[in-house]
Amino acid sequence: MNQPKITRDFLLNRQALLGFIFALTRDQIAAEEVFQEVALAILEEAASGTKVDPFLPWAREIARRRVLEYYRKSSRRDAVTPLTETMVELVGRSFEENEEAPEQDSRRLACLRECLQQLPARARQVIDLRYTVRLGIDRIAQSLSWQAGSIHVLLARTRKTLAECVRGKLAASEVS
Repeated sequence: MNQPKITRDFLLNRQALLGFIFALTRDQIAAEEVFQEVALAILEEAASGTKVDPFLPWAREIARRRVLEYYRKSSRRDAVTPLTETMVELVGRSFEENEEAPEQDSRRLACLRECLQQLPARARQVIDLRYTVRLGIDRIAQSLSWQAGSIHVLLARTRKTLAECVRGKLAASEVS
């Protein structure tokens, strides 16, 4: 099937776009809702034959507008305080300055998954509770019958271990 370039660009940049939306909303449910709206808008543009280059800045602008629209319309606006327009611009600039090719992003994510599998079970459990279940430090400590300070230390060490592991795997893949 011959997909329009805009559709291929959307698929390649899905994670970057979702990350941008999450950075603006700071709410997983809101980010998913907005992402669906953005996806529909982009696919409509693809169907109409729109040509866009560069894709990501254009898509981020659609996302930015959809986030603002979401908070204007949403009854959930009390859940997370919307960012000010200045903060939205700063987040956008930060994403532009740190933009990487989608392939690099995918490779880094694959390396992270590999590194997570190599962690001891307890470290994986704490990472899962913190970043997947999204529990706070005190709740994690309570559920594991640990001190909150111990959870802080374990998370810090584990993040450092993961960062070193990912860097090592990326460096090894560049050599081969």
